[in-house]
Amino acid sequence: MASVAGNQLPTCYKTRCQDGTYDRIMAQLSKSLDQMLALKDYPADFAHTTNRKGHYEYYSTGDNPSEFSALIIGQVMVSEWGTDLYAKGNFRPYDDNKITDDTAVQNTLVLCVPSQATTDLTEFYYDQIGTLNDIRMMDEKEEEIANFRVTEWIRPSSMEPGKPSDLIIVTIADPKYTTHTNLPIKAAATATPKVEHIKKKRTANAEAEKMQDVQQELTKPTGDDIRIGANYDPHLLPDYGGDLFDHQKARLHQHDFRGVDGMLIPPWDWFTTLWRGTLVLLNVQAHNLCVLSESNEFCIIPRPTLGPIICASTHSSNPPAAFTEFDASPPKKAKADVTKEKVKAKTD
Repeated sequence: MASVAGNQLPTCYKTRCQDGTYDRIMAQLSKSLDQMLALKDYPADFAHTTNRKGHYEYYSTGDNPSEFSALIIGQVMVSEWGTDLYAKGNFRPYDDNKITDDTAVQNTLVLCVPSQATTDLTEFYYDQIGTLNDIRMMDEKEEEIANFRVTEWIRPSSMEPGKPSDLIIVTIADPKYTTHTNLPIKAAATATPKVEHIKKKRTANAEAEKMQDVQQELTKPTGDDIRIGANYDPHLLPDYGGDLFDHQKARLHQHDFRGVDGMLIPPWDWFTTLWRGTLVLLNVQAHNLCVLSESNEFCIIPRPTLGPIICASTHSSNPPAAFTEFDASPPKKAKADVTKEKVKAKTD
């Protein structure tokens, strides 16, 4: 099946279909249906409250209300469709403001239906859209009364008026940078290489040379230095630098994002690991994410924006069981034979 990812599909999509990757993923999803957004009912399973800033916060209903957490599956889209993994994140400069230690920078992932997916997985993806549509419709009246709108979770891939929303927008709740130092003692000396901050305004060429020197001096953490709770020098990001950033103490935060091998993905590798076409499983706040299938789409690594500025909650650290138990790797013997009837039987 062709998706909004494009008509000229790379080999990774065809391979997923032919080698049984999609069937294995559906087999894994069917084991954790109670954790999946596609099977959640709003407002029976979860509802929202409004915080002091006027933003909606969703929580699970029941005897012990807590932050709502459910899992989403989808294929990563490129920045033209809204995915934003850049160093500046959702920050929008105006006048002469800059990103400081007090600026909350967040990133965004936009997901589409997996390319050439099986019928079962395609329907499962659109069931997620259905849940998000239920939220949208029920919240509209409240928003009209309160005179504000919450951030949209869905949007159409087509620019034509009246087209249905088929993309899922996930804002990564945890900030990109932090001033909190919660590193284990043995890692504190190595996880944050010190780099001199550039104070003086320079020409673009001089700034580029300086940034190149800074990045060459840095040693990327490896092994045990990459861990949950670790913080790194933001200059490790390929596009960090220039007049927009004025960090003094803020450091780059390690998110609980994991590759197909189960290893943590350091933030400077997001562009190559979470590129267009990557199939991911994540929770609705993106506190946790795991890559289910890698992409071989062409990847573009951004660079720092040099020169003048052009204006334009707490949670559990333990990931859901579906993350630790999810395994879509090829079986040693026969591949899983999962039908839509089996999945539906578990939902009844």
